[in-house]
Amino acid sequence: MRVTSTLLLLCSQVLFLGAANAVTLPKNVPIPIPRPDQKLTTPASKTTVCSITINSSDEIEMFKASLPAATTNFVELTKLTDDKLEGDGEAEETTDEPQDSGKSAWLRKACQQKIKCDVLVISGHFGGSFFGSSGLDLSMETLEELSCDKGCDGILQNPKEVFLMGCNTLAGKKQDHRSPEEYRRVLRQDGFSAEQAEQVVAFRYSPLGDAFSDRMRRVFRGAPRIYGFDSVGPSGKNVRGLLGNYFKSLKGTNYYLPENLRKLDEATNGKLATALKVTAFAQESGAKEMQREQIPTCYLNNSKVPFNAKLHWITNSLRSEKSFAYLPAINDWLSRLTVDNYQWKDKEFEILEPVMTNSKLRDSLAGIVARRDSAILGMQLKVLTFMKFFGWVYNKDYMKKVEALLIGDMNQAFDLERKDQICSYASSNSIKVSFSTADIPAARFQDAHFVRALSCVANFDEDLMVRALREYLKADAKSDIGQAYLAYLQQLKVPGNAHASYFRTLMPNGDRGLNEHQTQLLCSSSYYSKHPMWERPELNPELIAQPEYIKNTGCYLKFNKRVFDQLMQLSRGDSDSRSAVIEALDRQRQFATEMNIDDSAQEALLDLMQGSSVEDQQRLAGIWQLVKNLTPNVQNRMKAELYKLAKQPLSVNATTLEGIIASALKPEVYCEFALERAETALDAGHWDTGMNAMDSMASRCMRKLPDSEEYGYLPGEKARLLRTIPKLYAQLAKHDYDKISEQMMDLGIMPVDLMGQIIELKIPIQNLKEARALTAMNSRTYQGRMGYVASDSTIFGLYPLAKLVPETLKLKASKNAEDVRLAYQILRAVDLENDAVTAELAKEALAQGLKMLENDVKIPLRALGRQDLNKGVQVWFESYIKAKPDEKSYPVGFTGLMSMENSPLIAHVKARLKAKTVSESVVAEFLQTYASNARAYYQFNELRALLRQFAQEFPTAKIQEGTRAALRIVQEREAECEESPRMCRYEEEE
Repeated sequence: MRVTSTLLLLCSQVLFLGAANAVTLPKNVPIPIPRPDQKLTTPASKTTVCSITINSSDEIEMFKASLPAATTNFVELTKLTDDKLEGDGEAEETTDEPQDSGKSAWLRKACQQKIKCDVLVISGHFGGSFFGSSGLDLSMETLEELSCDKGCDGILQNPKEVFLMGCNTLAGKKQDHRSPEEYRRVLRQDGFSAEQAEQVVAFRYSPLGDAFSDRMRRVFRGAPRIYGFDSVGPSGKNVRGLLGNYFKSLKGTNYYLPENLRKLDEATNGKLATALKVTAFAQESGAKEMQREQIPTCYLNNSKVPFNAKLHWITNSLRSEKSFAYLPAINDWLSRLTVDNYQWKDKEFEILEPVMTNSKLRDSLAGIVARRDSAILGMQLKVLTFMKFFGWVYNKDYMKKVEALLIGDMNQAFDLERKDQICSYASSNSIKVSFSTADIPAARFQDAHFVRALSCVANFDEDLMVRALREYLKADAKSDIGQAYLAYLQQLKVPGNAHASYFRTLMPNGDRGLNEHQTQLLCSSSYYSKHPMWERPELNPELIAQPEYIKNTGCYLKFNKRVFDQLMQLSRGDSDSRSAVIEALDRQRQFATEMNIDDSAQEALLDLMQGSSVEDQQRLAGIWQLVKNLTPNVQNRMKAELYKLAKQPLSVNATTLEGIIASALKPEVYCEFALERAETALDAGHWDTGMNAMDSMASRCMRKLPDSEEYGYLPGEKARLLRTIPKLYAQLAKHDYDKISEQMMDLGIMPVDLMGQIIELKIPIQNLKEARALTAMNSRTYQGRMGYVASDSTIFGLYPLAKLVPETLKLKASKNAEDVRLAYQILRAVDLENDAVTAELAKEALAQGLKMLENDVKIPLRALGRQDLNKGVQVWFESYIKAKPDEKSYPVGFTGLMSMENSPLIAHVKARLKAKTVSESVVAEFLQTYASNARAYYQFNELRALLRQFAQEFPTAKIQEGTRAALRIVQEREAECEESPRMCRYEEEE
């Protein structure tokens, strides 16, 4: 076998930093903290605790629960908005250019906001990269690259304490109780890809690169204290209590005031070490002895360093005792140059010549790649790339070594892990290997994992294709090996010169219909876009009467005119033949891009569609999308049929023809035609047909206006719309709300574009029946979650307020439940600007209370909130105080009640608390209710800030207790939203 495709240099995302030895910290040295009897003082500035929550939030929540809000700001860096934080100092100008901007976008955003952290808490699973349930990822390489950026110093260099809450975050090179292979399996079980797991193992156990502890010291050079674990770390749930003990031991010390943090030195944090003594706790200090420019990745990627200076540094480094530590960063830099097609000059190669003659380094690296080691395969491939660059491995030998490392000994059985490993590297590094059948031991052809690996890595080979087809045909189609061959054959891109060989092998008996294997391969939906259609001039005359044969022809025949004519002839036979033809056409459309058929064939297809069931009409509509040359005769037939159908209730046939003709006609022709049909339908009393034509027109007829870059209606078109839409209003008003909604649901109508046009054109309604009908149409649009959805306030706003007020009051006083329902719908949607209405609603709301029965249509509190927000808030809180929790009811809110910005409810509660007209106990309970019900999903940071501000204004024990409980509830809500995001996409009622 041989590697035939271009194998790009395996660009390591592994950046090892050359390191001085870690500073040895003295043990059990007391922490310099204030005396226990020292009183808490209000600092000039607060301590900023930054968090990067990749997995568990338990760690940062313990900080929030333990540190007073009055002296602490909390910033979650993964969830920052684009708004810059105020009060932060200027960051230094960025001189370096980190490479991995995509993966570190959210952290880069935090750097750009000039945030300065006093304490940094990073939590997540760790194995060279922080990862976890959040779906985010923060790699060691990203941290190292950003540590080169002066703009990130506020986050990475300013903290006095860094908590790295993950396994092995401060691990050294010394092997722990697990072997490299065992460690690799643990990482794979934790969700790492094969390549990621091997990379991490290589960091941990190979002689190349620095230990995690040294790398973390470089990243956080300015931190006196870096905490982490040198082996397995505790889970968030288990560490919660341990951190609780730590904070209890600090009680009364003011340890986390800014002025005390600034005094921290590199001494061991004895209290933290004691609290975490049951874990693999480790502490380091930042490598302040190193300047930024001394770090290899920073130096090599600094555009201000001359290129030749970098080459001299590489030459000297690779001849030093630190060569193995520096090699990954050097290889990464050289690989990037190769990927960017850097054109080397002879003088530049001369600088690297001493490296090329370094036989000691060459032999050491050759030893690393001498045998296949699944635990460090990724590192071996990178070393091999490095050796190829310096001429220590020739191209032909390089190809063979890559094959040997990647594929391994084919005499040994493959397992799932080995298959995944091969596929992972083949995908991420664009590796393709050419196999021949002579290279592959016979046993491997019955090895399902090996066959699946071929799908990932094998180039096309005709002999191998034929062997795979034969093995597939004799295997059980549903067996593991049968499915493995199916996967291999489905992804195969067969060149034209191998088509005959393919079908001769697959169909040794010719075109006799498809057996189970052939049907599974050719008719599989995943195969439509890949297999080479077998061109035949006509159908097999011996089998043409068999429906099963006809149905499957769509999987492998290209339907030319002659085949299409034969199919149309067959469709005029019995129902089974007709169904088989439709099935064949439906299969054909799933991979064909166009179909050129003449007028007679198009008319036959139209006859077939019009005589078919609703389901078959919809399937055949897809075939019409392939017909690019719709003939004038067929266009005229379709238009005539649509005019006839305009005088009837809406049907599937009409919507299908509508879609076909809309695609075929020029926009200006179609738009006029659609509006004519709409008016014909509305004049005949069919609002559904008219509305469907108008909605189709609305979605297709926006075009650039003359002498303008804007889109809109042409004058005649707009004038006709202004005339036609009121006709739709009038027809809709003749039907009750429920009938309109039910009929739209039955027909699958969702007039998403039409609703937007109605609102944009602001065509007024004439009475409340029309308004009610429009809300029915709008509710169906909303249910589809598509297009423009108007609010009730917008719809009722189309009716003059002077008429709306008396009519609403009349409806409200009615004894008819539907009239009352409509009245309250209006009151919840439109501010009638009537003091008498507001006063009456306030009285009703107070009498009815905060909680209403679930099926009660009279909800005055919601209406009051629309008429007068502040009055609604007052009544809401008064009712809240009097509410009985055991009532079988649900709490009522209204738009603006729980607003995160300038919350009128919070402002009202503060005013009552200051006036002492409400007890602190009630307010403490209210804060928890607010946190539970505030319509603030995806605004958790704003909600926390609002609660903390409340606690700062009222620093009493009872309010502080209520605030902490409310913050815990917010955290629970946030976790629920992360687990089920759809549950949290809540919109306030209009």
